[in-house]
Amino acid sequence: MDLQPITGVPGYVAMTLKVASVIGPRFSVRTLAENYPLPIEAGELVSHLDTLTRLDLVAPIPPAPESTYEFRHGITQEVTSHLM
Repeated sequence: MDLQPITGVPGYVAMTLKVASVIGPRFSVRTLAENYPLPIEAGELVSHLDTLTRLDLVAPIPPAPESTYEFRHGITQEVTSHLM
């Protein structure tokens, strides 16, 4: 899996973005962890999502029964899902 095409996003953070894009425009940390292709702790995923939030690619959805995020722009989710 080539993680370099997503400019400005470090390797495993880019993988997190790609996995989230396949899940859909909204996703929970739990669903992301269940579909992540490598073993990963929820805390590490939250760290990746914090980076993606700072880059304005995703945003947390408060309040939600569980930690949930959404893509800030539909085109980001669409283009990223095509990179899988």
